[in-house]
Amino acid sequence: RTATQKRKAAQKRAASGLAEAAADEARGKDVAAKQAAKSAAAKKASANQRAASRTATAEKRKQRLDASAKKKKTAAQQKAKEELKDVRETKQSAAAARADAERLSELTAAKKQERTHS
Repeated sequence: RTATQKRKAAQKRAASGLAEAAADEARGKDVAAKQAAKSAAAKKASANQRAASRTATAEKRKQRLDASAKKKKTAAQQKAKEELKDVRETKQSAAAARADAERLSELTAAKKQERTHS
């Protein structure tokens, strides 16, 4: 009788141990699954942050390039305006010089004619 009781007690302990091992394994799997989900969420957040940072950097670079291009365009326009102004002034100066030369030529011609008639 004691051997039967011992055997039954051993079977209960074994069954209990198996159930406990199965429960421990299930808890372990659950913990591992939660840890994996947390790790995946952290990786995703990190990737999103890197992507946002790269996007911001690219946007800043684009703004700098746009500002630089605008500045160059403005400088080129200003230079062109100055060159046109210089050309206008040169044309006016040349016209004045031609007019002076024409007057001088007329005066010279008039003097010659005056000398020849006198």
